[in-house]
Amino acid sequence: MINLKSRTLGVTLALTLSLTTFAATGCAKTEDGGKEELPKADKQETTFVTEDEVTPIEENRLTGLNIAYLGSSVMEGTGNDGVSFVEFIAKRNNGTYVKDTKADSTMADTGEDSYVQRVQKMDKEAKIDAFICEIPFADVDKNVPIGEIKDAATLDDLEALEDFDTTTTAGAMEYIFNYAKQTWNCPVMFYTNVKTDNEDYQKLVELGWKMRTKWKTGMLDAWYQLSTDTDSFDEYMADETHPSGKGYLEWITPFIESKIPGIIHDYDISLINARPEYALNAVATNEPNILTGKHIIYLGSSVTYGASSDQLSFVEYIAKRNDTTYTKEAMSGTTLVDNNGGSYIQRMLNNIDTNEKADLFVCQLSTNDATTNQPMGEISDSTNLDDFDTTTVMGAMEYVICYAKQTWNCPVMFYTGTKYDSDQYAKMVEALKQLQAKYGIGVINMWDNLDTNIPQYDEYMADEIHPNRAGYLNWWTPYMEQCMIEYLSQQ
Repeated sequence: MINLKSRTLGVTLALTLSLTTFAATGCAKTEDGGKEELPKADKQETTFVTEDEVTPIEENRLTGLNIAYLGSSVMEGTGNDGVSFVEFIAKRNNGTYVKDTKADSTMADTGEDSYVQRVQKMDKEAKIDAFICEIPFADVDKNVPIGEIKDAATLDDLEALEDFDTTTTAGAMEYIFNYAKQTWNCPVMFYTNVKTDNEDYQKLVELGWKMRTKWKTGMLDAWYQLSTDTDSFDEYMADETHPSGKGYLEWITPFIESKIPGIIHDYDISLINARPEYALNAVATNEPNILTGKHIIYLGSSVTYGASSDQLSFVEYIAKRNDTTYTKEAMSGTTLVDNNGGSYIQRMLNNIDTNEKADLFVCQLSTNDATTNQPMGEISDSTNLDDFDTTTVMGAMEYVICYAKQTWNCPVMFYTGTKYDSDQYAKMVEALKQLQAKYGIGVINMWDNLDTNIPQYDEYMADEIHPNRAGYLNWWTPYMEQCMIEYLSQQ
């Protein structure tokens, strides 16, 4: 079983550094082992830090990992005498590494020094726990054509390596991902460098995010996610693009360490979601029951959508298991409270056909209302749509109930998530019980009735709110079906 609960990483640590001071210009290794001067940084001196000066930190999700690195000058450690975050991460986390870096090398296949050709020479038999690739400035500096990320595919549909135009940065990026995934079957991440005024490099960063969308790669995005607004910036950079030893150790390394556990977590979830037993066509059908042949309308946000299960949620599983049809109106991040065009109410009014024949209406009790601290409001004395204060959770729920009953003339149910650490959501569950008493709606109360203290919890949940496919199919769906069948049998 994959342990997902324990994957948090503390990165605020006291570091004791012994720094050796060099001349203001600094030095870097050349290919022949000599030294060349670096451009002056906006500071008085450059400091080099060796891995021997770094103290290991407490055990965490990175402990003992063997990480492969493919990169150019920043990953090589040009601004710190050939030592970069690669060595620091390994030393701090008692790990090992494979480091294949070459200054001024391009990702695109521009010759034998390119990433594309070098990745092919890396040890195919090595046990690699994660693969990190630097998006280099060299592709911009050498005017490599940027190209385009190909049309979307799925993580289960790795493409033939020869399909990529590796003379472009985009094609090389896709090639490297597919090569690493096929060779080492591990999470693949792209590291972007600290932000500068280089607009052409920013386009490469955007490529990285397109890779994230298409292939679910990890993004260690220092360009957008690491603020340069720090009093220590001049000490952190040896020149405009290369960190100093202090910058690598105190700034870049903790940033990368904070991101890797979440990326590995997401990768582990993707492996669960990819198991063939969770594919919709592998799901067995139940014996005929009261749900069979029914049309169900579902209204919700990310949990209904299936945000952590490749958009396959209980909605599709219930349909396959019970031969139902459905309308699924779900959008991640939205609230019951009517505060924008994406709210439950606005989408219910504008996106669901009022002439649709429905046998059941099921609405999610949104965790987003709790997360964003929406006002709870009070239960009303009315059943008139115009009397509900839809800027409150209670008023929005009443509006959804009454509108659904009036429009589709069908039973209405709400479902809760399983228990997590939220006093606000607990209050919403209690408010829902009040509405159950008032309107006679059905409630699928997983908050109170599904025990989260089970051995399978970490394998079922992507996080404390969102199930993965295993959680939906093996845990939530059977209970939801049971509640639906019991409720409809009483109507």
